[in-house]
Amino acid sequence: MRPRSTSLTGQELEIMKIVWERESATVRDVYEVLLAKRKVAYTTVMTMMKILERKGYVRHRAVGRAFVYESIVDRDAAARTALSQVVQRFFGGSPQALAVNLIEGDHLTEDELDELQRTIARAGGLAFAAEPDLDIGDDAGPGQKPRLLEHHPRYAGIVDWSRRIGKGERSRARLFQLQQQAQ
Repeated sequence: MRPRSTSLTGQELEIMKIVWERESATVRDVYEVLLAKRKVAYTTVMTMMKILERKGYVRHRAVGRAFVYESIVDRDAAARTALSQVVQRFFGGSPQALAVNLIEGDHLTEDELDELQRTIARAGGLAFAAEPDLDIGDDAGPGQKPRLLEHHPRYAGIVDWSRRIGKGERSRARLFQLQQQAQ
């Protein structure tokens, strides 16, 4: 017998979105929301809520004759868990391989790439000025910005991604922009 999965199925995720939005919900509440979208049996919703409880996503408390369910896993934690499972299953545990796939597949718009760049910068990714004593390699001394981003150990992976990407022109252009900003 195979072990039970803890990841959310499509139907479970749909139910969790309702619970997250409402903060707590009865089976009837969830049933009515789903019924407005498509035909569904009340007993199916009840079963799904029990499965979500068994998986550790919700808990219930009795209020009169009804069970009121509330989330014990927030939306962000569930998303991180799901992403981690995708990384493990499809990318051999490598977040870098996932990132390469996103860039290769042309999944990101220019605006999304710009936002990603800003996020990296906020996380310290391009904050060379905030690291005045950083030793960044042979072509620059402590406190100096490298001529090329690849000379910074933190960004060597970005350069490697760019080299491995088949469609890479857009990625290489983004890398060039990062290098220019680092100068």
